[in-house]
Amino acid sequence: MEPNSIQLTSFTFPHEAQQAVSYLAANEIFCTLKDEMTVTVHPFYSNAIGGVKIMVTPLDFEKGKQLLIQGGYIQENSMKTEMKKFPTDTKCPFCQSENIDKKRTPGIMTIILYITLGALFPVLKSNMICYECNKSWKFRTISST
Repeated sequence: MEPNSIQLTSFTFPHEAQQAVSYLAANEIFCTLKDEMTVTVHPFYSNAIGGVKIMVTPLDFEKGKQLLIQGGYIQENSMKTEMKKFPTDTKCPFCQSENIDKKRTPGIMTIILYITLGALFPVLKSNMICYECNKSWKFRTISST
């Protein structure tokens, strides 16, 4: 493998990657496989390590990508890389200050359980508070469904 090679695509199974490499080699694209032996020996590691990767030189990247799309090995939109924006809990959404903290207060269920059972269960509400503008908000993660 050349030191300046880049990843063209990856496959879950080694036999899929071997077919794509053979197709690229038939069209005069030099490429190598990365992590093929690891996935062959430990097939359940495939998703953890990112699958079997096809590595090509930067000069052959676009030609290899087009060949794999034409050959049906990858879909045209499968190689789009978009950065998803996730909410962050490091800044205040009102004044953009970083002087914030997470406050955990007991909810009504905690108080009812404590009164009835005599035991305190950790059912706490989480709110964020900004010490600059003195506003509080509930931090929620957005599920990507």
